[in-house]
Amino acid sequence: MKAVFVVYNDAIDPEVSEMLEKAGIEYFTKFTGVLGKGPGSGARLGDSVWPGGNMAVMAIVEPETAAKVVEEVKRLQDDIPAEGLRVMWWGVEGMA
Repeated sequence: MKAVFVVYNDAIDPEVSEMLEKAGIEYFTKFTGVLGKGPGSGARLGDSVWPGGNMAVMAIVEPETAAKVVEEVKRLQDDIPAEGLRVMWWGVEGMA
């Protein structure tokens, strides 16, 4: 199993939701109000100096599905390069 963690500008939530569905993600956990600073996208800290925010989605999936998510994120990065969008993945030893 793999954990897939996608962090993105909250403005592109509809596009990310569609991308996850296309990749075959049926179950996930969504984090709202995620604040931070990334390369290229700058700071999104939800205040008057650094307005805006991010969201994140995490799913535990089969390795083949994780590869599909990574592929779809790369496609979306190409389609909307100005928006912050990153994917990270790692192995999961177990889940109860």
